[in-house]
Amino acid sequence: MTILSTYFARQIIGATSTIFFSAYIFLLLIQAARLSEINPALIFQSDQLLILLYALPHFITYLLPVSFLLGLLLTYNRLRQDNEIIALKNTGLKKSACFKIPFLIGGIFFLFLLAVSCYLEPLGLKAIKSKLLNGAKRELLRTITAGSFNYFF
Repeated sequence: MTILSTYFARQIIGATSTIFFSAYIFLLLIQAARLSEINPALIFQSDQLLILLYALPHFITYLLPVSFLLGLLLTYNRLRQDNEIIALKNTGLKKSACFKIPFLIGGIFFLFLLAVSCYLEPLGLKAIKSKLLNGAKRELLRTITAGSFNYFF
């Protein structure tokens, strides 16, 4: 890799990772708040942490493409504001040289997201569903008593 390719890659990946992790922490806090509103008898504390972990692939499929797009926009906007694109043009560098690294990084992200969305995301959503159903079954069996009418369900 040339110095220019390394520079572009570092700028794009740095901006993308910053946006991704800040958005992921924001979504994680929102989901933790939503999970805390659920009846504690349905889901244990340890299960809440597992549900947040199982939801990670689902969040990745939404956050990574958006983070990559925003990272590209921020990187090229900063290059434009610092007149680095004009300087590269004046050195005789072709416009296509500025786009090789983003296409390479985008291809890597595409393959990663393909693997996550085809394999990890269905497993995570299935595990979340089973945790919630097990908690509901446990609560149902706890509340049903013989010989009495139940208004809970």
